Amino acid sequence: MNFSEKLIRLRKREGISQEELASYLEVSRQAVSRWEQGTALPDAGNLLKLRQRFGVSLDWLLEDSQGWENLTDGAPTGSEGGGTAPSPKLRKSVLPWAIPLGVSGFGLLLLGIFSSIFPAEYMVASTVIAGNQEPADRIYRGLAGFLKCNNLEWLFRLCLVIAIGSLLAGLWQKGVMKRFEDAVDHKLDELGEKNRDASA
Repeated sequence: MNFSEKLIRLRKREGISQEELASYLEVSRQAVSRWEQGTALPDAGNLLKLRQRFGVSLDWLLEDSQGWENLTDGAPTGSEGGGTAPSPKLRKSVLPWAIPLGVSGFGLLLLGIFSSIFPAEYMVASTVIAGNQEPADRIYRGLAGFLKCNNLEWLFRLCLVIAIGSLLAGLWQKGVMKRFEDAVDHKLDELGEKNRDASA
């Protein structure tokens, strides 16, 4: 079974048209048509996308000696790198939490650098008011002294809160996206089984 026959069968198994496959691969429908007619082969980048889209190995796609019988539950029995190709994953957008995390982290780094370049000491002296003595003198050095001397404690706290919040948002998004991808993969598996049953 050659590449063009495998591609036609994989596409029909998934129930997608040449236009839909071309849109996924970001090529023209004519290019997909030429591949299926056997007059052309896709380049390496498109082969990798086909591998991901259909969950098959490059070896299986390109070797004529490996036919449809070499597939088990939609995955080739031959190994490629010790396993089968991963199913396609949804693209994740990390910008909503990565940008604030990066900016706040950079802000904390700058505050640390400036506290090293411009060392400061901040002393709170004890006071006696009507016989009540405040706690003994306190001296703040390093980052704490720099922040107190320049009234930048609010900026440090703000950067810290944004960094922690962004990190928690990223972890939450990762968990939500994982559950969503698992649900999509499960649904795609069910549709693939229905298509295989219908074509059998």
